[in-house]
Amino acid sequence: MDVVAASTVPMNLESLAAVSMVNENGGETMAPPAKRQRFCDEMNRVAEIVLVLSALGRMRGGKPPSELEFELMVEARSKLAGMCQEFTPKDIIGKDGVRAVIEDLGLNCKLQNQRLGLRAHKLTI
Repeated sequence: MDVVAASTVPMNLESLAAVSMVNENGGETMAPPAKRQRFCDEMNRVAEIVLVLSALGRMRGGKPPSELEFELMVEARSKLAGMCQEFTPKDIIGKDGVRAVIEDLGLNCKLQNQRLGLRAHKLTI
């Protein structure tokens, strides 16, 4: 049984498209990776970095960030800036994703109350 190295196995098998091309000799060659696949890989890397930095920030408890954390911040910012230059905001994250984050953070309760016609009590000074 052959063992495949972990680096050769794609992370997201659903996003790979089975696209092949035929060269002059009649043999099939694989097409270069799509821009969308590269975008997904970069977005996953940025998300991983943000999660790691968040956990490290909680662990250090108010102490200044280390050099490794600064390097990770620079990498995440540069990748995200590159994605923002290459894609439109709707390509990066959809409306449903933004709505889900707003609901998870509890920032939409005022909007829901306004839709229902409820008003918050006014406080006196």
